Amino acid sequence: MEHIITQINAQTDKVEDWSCLPEDPLVSVFMTTYNHGRFIAQALDGILMQEVDFSYEIVIGEDKSTDRTREIVCEYQRKHPAKIRLRLSRENLYSQGLKPGAAVLYACRGKYIAFCEGDDYWTDPKKLQKQVAALEAKPEISACYTNAAVENENGDAQPSVWLGHKGPSSCAPKPEKTYLSQIDIIRNHSIPTCTLLARAAPLRRLPPWFFRIPTGDWGFAMILTENGPVKFMDEITAVYRRHSGGVWSVRTSLDTMVDFARRMQIYLPHAPPDVRTELKKTLSKHLARLRAHASEVMAQKLEAEGGWVDFEMDWAEMLSRMARRRTRLDAWVLYFQKAYFKGDMPCARQRLFRLLARHPEWLFCRGSVGKIWHVIRGGAMVFPET
Repeated sequence: MEHIITQINAQTDKVEDWSCLPEDPLVSVFMTTYNHGRFIAQALDGILMQEVDFSYEIVIGEDKSTDRTREIVCEYQRKHPAKIRLRLSRENLYSQGLKPGAAVLYACRGKYIAFCEGDDYWTDPKKLQKQVAALEAKPEISACYTNAAVENENGDAQPSVWLGHKGPSSCAPKPEKTYLSQIDIIRNHSIPTCTLLARAAPLRRLPPWFFRIPTGDWGFAMILTENGPVKFMDEITAVYRRHSGGVWSVRTSLDTMVDFARRMQIYLPHAPPDVRTELKKTLSKHLARLRAHASEVMAQKLEAEGGWVDFEMDWAEMLSRMARRRTRLDAWVLYFQKAYFKGDMPCARQRLFRLLARHPEWLFCRGSVGKIWHVIRGGAMVFPET
């Protein structure tokens, strides 16, 4: 981690006033921001309104935005030098494959670290006070988090809460218990990062695998739950904002599924032995869903283009050669079935021949012979050749 921090710091300017900053803050608030000019003031106001009986600091990494984000964070630092420390990138580090947040995390001095991205914001002025009390009361837990509201800038249909009952009104299921293990998080639970307060000690030295995974928040969850369960507090203390400039908000469902699979594959060799079995099982289920989703996407492309469609190579390596061939087969079967179930026998017949030319193994799949006979007979009967 040290060489990465050194590389990032060499391209970063520090703005901090040690004459008035707290000597030993109990909490450090971690924030990274890029092109959040419309939102950053609200994010900072939500932190600065906290009603606490301890000292805290806000450490902000600003990654050379092209809007007014830097101007705004500098203005807030001048107004609140006893609270705010800045890390200002001279050039955009994310575009260089670096994670500027690593240096921000390393700069945090608190016993606890709270997280808030520059486009999210806190709504409960007692958030930090309640969460610190929870961690102080139970030394065996590694972190605590709450629910969050979801705000969409465009006004179209979106989940209204991050954790809720399964359905369109939430992003993920709400936990049914208070304390969650690493296996619980792996199975079916996500943590709204903007609500997280964690013990800093497990995050002081990020392992090498952390810098390879595409989603840092999941990496934080794995590191923390290796060191103890996390506590879920069933209340809303923050807002997660979905908008067109968000890193994750604009990703396709296939992009998201690929990232989920990739992070599990990267972490698997490093997971505790008692967790690997569950992680393998979850990864296997996820890859099956990914293959099904990918085959549908490929079938849609075949429908539009009518030709050969292959994988995007940036994620095809996650699947074995056999799994890639199976997904291509499934895509061609779907492509064929769209014509078959519409009763368009000439089209189905043409697609069938192309399917068999590329994937003759489909002959041995259940139901294939009946469909072949029906297409050939139906085509001949309904549309006799001249």
